[in-house]
Parts: sequence; C-alpha cells; structure tokens
Amino acid sequence: MKLNTDLFHIIMGDLNEGVYCQDLNERITYWNKAAETITGHKEWEVLGRICSDDIFRHLDTEGNPMCGTDLCPRKSAMGDCSKCDGDFFIHTKDGQVISVSSKHRPLNDSQGNLIGSYTVFSDRSLKGEIKAKLEELEKLTLLDALTEVGNRRFAEINLANSMEKYRRYGHGFGLLFIDIDHFKNVNDEYGHKIGDNILRMVALVLKYSMRSFDVVARWGGEEFVTIVFDVSEAQLSDIAERTRKLVGHAHVLNQGAPVKVTASIGATLVQDDDTVETIVERADKAMYASKMGGRNRVTGSFTPLNL
Repeated sequence: MKLNTDLFHIIMGDLNEGVYCQDLNERITYWNKAAETITGHKEWEVLGRICSDDIFRHLDTEGNPMCGTDLCPRKSAMGDCSKCDGDFFIHTKDGQVISVSSKHRPLNDSQGNLIGSYTVFSDRSLKGEIKAKLEELEKLTLLDALTEVGNRRFAEINLANSMEKYRRYGHGFGLLFIDIDHFKNVNDEYGHKIGDNILRMVALVLKYSMRSFDVVARWGGEEFVTIVFDVSEAQLSDIAERTRKLVGHAHVLNQGAPVKVTASIGATLVQDDDTVETIVERADKAMYASKMGGRNRVTGSFTPLNL
C-alpha cells in the first residue's frame, strides 16, 4: 500500500519522537509536531533552513560543537553512517541544552536515488526513571521547588548514604561543587526573574550531563552539588569539564536577547577518613580556587585537607 501525503502527515504527527527531513542542500523539508514540542521551534520557523542555522547547534557528549565539523551526524548518514546513531546535546529555542537520542538515515526516492536524509530523535528526559525520581522527591519534600532537583537536605542524605557504602563495600564516588559565576550581577542587571531562569537552566544542564543514577542537588543560592558514582580521578575531571562547557553553551532569553553564565567547579574523590563535612569542604575549597583562578574553570582536589 502506498501512503498518500495526508496519511503520512497524520502518522508522523502522532509520534512522540521528533522527525525531520533535509534535502541534499541540508535544508529542512519536513518537521513534525513532536519536533516542535521538543525543540520549541514551530514548523514554519524551520522549513527551508539548515539545522545548524541556530536551530539545533549539536554538541557531543563532551560538550563540543558538532555542526560544521566531521562530527556532524547528518554528514555521517550521507556517507558510511558510522556516527548515525547516538546521544547528543542540542539547544532548544529558549536556549536550554537538552540531551536527545537520535537516528540519522539517508533518504532515497522510489528509484533509489539519494534525495536527502531524515532524523528521528527523542528527549531523554522523558524516560520513566527520571519522572519516578521526581515524584519520589516530591513525596519526601526533598525537592528544590524552583529548579526541580534535590535540595540541600537531599544532597546531605545521599552523601551520608554514599559514605556508608564506601566504608562498608568500598564503593567510591566523587563530588562536584558548582557555583554560577557573577550570579549577583545577573540579578542586579536583569532582575530576579531572569536569575531564577538561570538557576533552572543550570539545574537542567546538570541533570542532562549526569547519568541517571548520579545525584544532582541545589546546595543553596547559586551553588549546586553532584555526587558521581564509580569514577576515577580522570573520569571525574572529564565530567566536570564537560559540565562546565555545557553551562557555558546554554542561555536564557531576556527580551529576545541571550543571557549566558559560566560556572566555577571544584572536584574531589572520597577519602578513607572522610566525613560528609570534610568532603564537602574539600570540594568547596577547590571551587573557590577556581574562582580565584579566574572563574569558568575546574579545579581538582584529590588529597586530604590539613584540618
């Protein structure tokens, strides 16, 4: 059975996954409803444009730009398809950086001629495990109402539990202490509404940049912590650097203009004689060293403090 155009649009419009097509000149020729929902871009805004034209601005899992490079998944789809499928970060219309799973494929006509490509992508935040986590946090009043990540109490409980598992079973973990640079200036210049949007944006970036079993929490004010399980010193440093890049790439809008921030990060691994207080203090001091070193950087502290 050959589908007519109307039926095709009905089926595509009912999918939860975003779908878009591009011609050989990389211009978008089709954009379904789910693509609108996930990205915030309406069909009429993107048809005839190329995806790198301030629409997706793909980032790889390390936070590096992919558009216009050999890492571009569409280019791979038009060639050997070695990088067609995977998890990427994209920008939404309002400047958020979100994680998506996507598949890129060549598109052929009925005679087998290559006429472009198509992409199917889904928002990874819609997975049930994340939704279940949020519901559980709300029940236990351990959720920060503004950012919808765990609050300080949630972080302290998880740190204590992680410390106990480390003592009993040797399950190590790392801690990142993240502070938004010049946040007071943002509030003073743009107002607290934009400041709140910045906090939500950073929290969202942290949720997307961590694995589902890692812990993200707002420590207070413009400070966040993440507990990262089963990592080496090098791995924790890489995760911290990726997080720093992703925060720097994201933005919120103020009267149509982007407002960006950077983050200073301190990283440390649990030590044999640690308590919750000492590991937090070590990560906090490393973050402060990032501030003193010029901000927008990562500092690691992997030796015990002299207390």
